Amino acid sequence: MSTKVLQEIVTKTLVVKGSVILTDLSDEVVKGDAAVAHGTFSDVLKGTWNDPIERRPRSVSRHQGPASSHGTKRSREAHQATSSRGYCLASLCHRNVSQLFGIVRLSQSIGMVSPWCEHGTLCNYLEHFPSVNRSRLLAQVASVIAYLHTFRPTIVHGDLKGVRPLPSSSPAPR
Repeated sequence: MSTKVLQEIVTKTLVVKGSVILTDLSDEVVKGDAAVAHGTFSDVLKGTWNDPIERRPRSVSRHQGPASSHGTKRSREAHQATSSRGYCLASLCHRNVSQLFGIVRLSQSIGMVSPWCEHGTLCNYLEHFPSVNRSRLLAQVASVIAYLHTFRPTIVHGDLKGVRPLPSSSPAPR
């Protein structure tokens, strides 16, 4: 099965699965060519959503995988993981959890569009603003963890680190 066919299947699944609708923003988001940050399972690109109401920088998270795996079982698993993650993120509603605006079709994968992290990661923010109220930040992180652990259906989250982004102009962790 080709990567393009997999993308179409996953995109259709994401857009209609259950009561959660994820908008395909492929024609509305201008993505950068190079990754500005790298995570364990994804790269982050800076993009702009040509939204008629507000035109702001956006983050596009794309799954990273070896180029040689396209069309393979590993590629299908990567697309399935992206689909599951997108569906899960779209279900969440908490002031310190990044909003998922929609998805974009990329050349070799699918990306998820969320707010841009103006301050970078929590670690970067603390380096630049060492006098910030760390107790308040810790309470916000604890609030998110409590929310995730009580959410139904159960969410199995990955590791939570300070290298995760702060995706807004405020210093609240998301």
